[in-house]
Amino acid sequence: MVTVRCEKLTRRFGEVLAVNEVSLEIPARQITCILGPSGCGKTTLMRILAGLDRPTAGRVWFSDRDVTDLPARRRDVGMVFQNPVVYPNLSVLDNVLLPLKTLRGSDREAEKRASAGLEIVGLGSRAKDKVETLGATDHQKVAVAREVARNTKVLIFDEPLTNISLDERAEFERSIRELVRETGQTIVYVTHDQTEAMTLSDCIVVMNEGRIAQRGAPREVYASPDNEFVGWFLGNPGMNFIAVKPIARHERTWIESPFLDAPLALPDKMQPQALKIGFRPESVRLCDGAQNAGFSARVVRKSLTVGGRMLLLLERDGITFKAKIGRRDGVRAGEELRIEIPRERLLLFDGGGARISAAQPLS
Repeated sequence: MVTVRCEKLTRRFGEVLAVNEVSLEIPARQITCILGPSGCGKTTLMRILAGLDRPTAGRVWFSDRDVTDLPARRRDVGMVFQNPVVYPNLSVLDNVLLPLKTLRGSDREAEKRASAGLEIVGLGSRAKDKVETLGATDHQKVAVAREVARNTKVLIFDEPLTNISLDERAEFERSIRELVRETGQTIVYVTHDQTEAMTLSDCIVVMNEGRIAQRGAPREVYASPDNEFVGWFLGNPGMNFIAVKPIARHERTWIESPFLDAPLALPDKMQPQALKIGFRPESVRLCDGAQNAGFSARVVRKSLTVGGRMLLLLERDGITFKAKIGRRDGVRAGEELRIEIPRERLLLFDGGGARISAAQPLS
């Protein structure tokens, strides 16, 4: 199995810096999702890993082998694109067999590998069907089975679900997870869709402006973003950020805000500076039946989200923020609600947007 390693990769296109000194290790036998908005550099990074583009600076390693200067055909990399190449007049099996005809080995061995690839993606029973009889999801599965049959060391997916309907995506994701379990291949999955990344990956790499904003397990990155961008980008909607007032008092720094039920002490030796608190909309809680608990906020707007939860736009002291709560009948615009934000759910960010005091909750 192969571990993919990047060392200070940089790629310039004239004055545009698409990838900016990216260092990254992608472990074997896992699904690593490279995630970010359009223009963040994820596609350029993917092309460099695949050998379709060369970096301006930096190196790419497959385990202990430097592949930076090797073309794609010599890297043993498979790729599945958002628009798969399939041949409608051929059978499913023949589509998978096509690249194996250029490899050494018997026809029986090639057909065995092709059949195994089709079984992994759930198309074993349709091997003799013409591809033109299949839908978009199965076209992608044929493309995956083709790369499985090639038995490449690294398999790269480039936005593979873009043209697949929502109700078929879960099925395709199950096929990819089964692929890792059966083959142990190193999977690099490039997407702009955070739902795909959060549900599918073992590790997500969030990119922004050519750099890695954060890397880690999906739940960890979601719960503890390293910076405002990751907090904003992950989540539907993203994290709330509210400026707070730092006060130096008795050799410590405290913050005060109408969103806090009491001033919070910051870690020792922290100097007053521009600060923000961040919290997820789902961290906001209603204070049912507790007249003096929490603080009051006015409902500006309400809507329902996927799953039947209620998304509220709230306002307090001229500042609006979002809350995601269980569905409540009778909540209406203009109503005053008592809410609270648990201290353990609050994160603190500096003026540059970086998270601070990450090791301990505010106290």
